[in-house]
Amino acid sequence: MVWRIEYAPRVVKAFKRDLDREVVRRMIAKLEQAADSDDPRAMAKPMTGNLRGLWSYRIAGGYRGIADIQHDRLVIFAVEAGPRRDVYDR
Repeated sequence: MVWRIEYAPRVVKAFKRDLDREVVRRMIAKLEQAADSDDPRAMAKPMTGNLRGLWSYRIAGGYRGIADIQHDRLVIFAVEAGPRRDVYDR
């Protein structure tokens, strides 16, 4: 199965302005690794509460990527990226 990765505008903005280049590189690598797998959910943690239905990818250094995994379209849609302390509040 070939999964595509799409990025919400706020993630692109975070990549360009808010996050260190090394963190961005690690986030993209993690999402690409998930996209290469048969089931991208295997590498992620399911979200609860008001984020139910989304998945959290842990990035080394205390960062998280939040994604909507759309099985019907074979898309991993990154909706949020940033430090763990901030990413769940948005």
